[in-house]
Amino acid sequence: LLDTASLYFRAYFGVPDSVRAPDGTPVNAARGLLDFIARLVQDHRPDDLVACWDNDWRPQWRVDLIPTYKAHRVAEETPAGQTDEEEIPDTLSPQVPIIEDVLAALGIARIGVTPYEADDVIGTLTARATGPVDIVTGDRDLYQLVDDARQV
Repeated sequence: LLDTASLYFRAYFGVPDSVRAPDGTPVNAARGLLDFIARLVQDHRPDDLVACWDNDWRPQWRVDLIPTYKAHRVAEETPAGQTDEEEIPDTLSPQVPIIEDVLAALGIARIGVTPYEADDVIGTLTARATGPVDIVTGDRDLYQLVDDARQV
């Protein structure tokens, strides 16, 4: 299970922004993510691969419970009932649709559920799994899912 946003954010900052498509569009996050996935598949040969997606990076129900939830990542607050804008580097936003298209072209399942984050999708799929699960992320919050008895 791939925590996709975590991985493409890391790729964005880890691959030079000089990596661009022929038309000049920045693709450093997309390239870094795809290189990472290719290496992961080559080295570990997973039976299945799922790109877990943030359909809602800051669900309102979580903000209602914890008003400061991810407040440090809010670029602009919006009126109640609307989604706050996440602070995302200008050259990363245009790459997200490219990442979606490439994952689809490669046949990699992309699962996201509104109003939840990829972490929630990962937790649900892990809980429902009948066999071993590997979670690929840079997010330490997901350590709570580690379960040696269940091979997670």
